[in-house]
Amino acid sequence: MLAEKYGTTVNEIKRVNNLRSINLQIGQILKIPATKSPDGTPLATVDPEKINTPLG
Repeated sequence: MLAEKYGTTVNEIKRVNNLRSINLQIGQILKIPATKSPDGTPLATVDPEKINTPLG
């Protein structure tokens, strides 16, 4: 869901965060290699405080 929302892939999110699985923990902070915002506009940064959806 995050990958689709931010225009990237699950594998890319796993790679930039050195993750071996897609299992996440509450409060975990992820780097998102995003190319767009949820509304489709170009995105420069992602505020980790606003991300609380599961990876996948």
